[in-house]
Amino acid sequence: RRSKISNPEELMRVLPKASEGVSARLVQLAYMPFEEQLRLMRNTNVLIGTHGAGLTFAPFLADDAVVIELNHWVQRNHASKFHFQNLAAWSGKGYIRWKNENVENEIDAYFIKVDPKTFQKLVQ
Repeated sequence: RRSKISNPEELMRVLPKASEGVSARLVQLAYMPFEEQLRLMRNTNVLIGTHGAGLTFAPFLADDAVVIELNHWVQRNHASKFHFQNLAAWSGKGYIRWKNENVENEIDAYFIKVDPKTFQKLVQ
């Protein structure tokens, strides 16, 4: 099972409020052909996702891109989980890590709820 955001549509609604002129897509990479994934990533300026394989696309993002990693409650104290931060740095991309500090936002081991106001501030 993949780690997922439980309220992606709600978060998508705050993106235009966070940054004027934002064009955003909600995608599930697992259902796209690899070539299409690469094309999409090359034209992506901000990649937002939970801790998982999709964030390994950092080196293929647009040159001025930023990776925003959303971490579960259980990952908040795991100091050794810097793979995506390092990958972003090695490929010259920006990196922001959000750590869920409220266990009530965990739906189960795979779903995390992100507060829309917090998300809006994160992506500004």
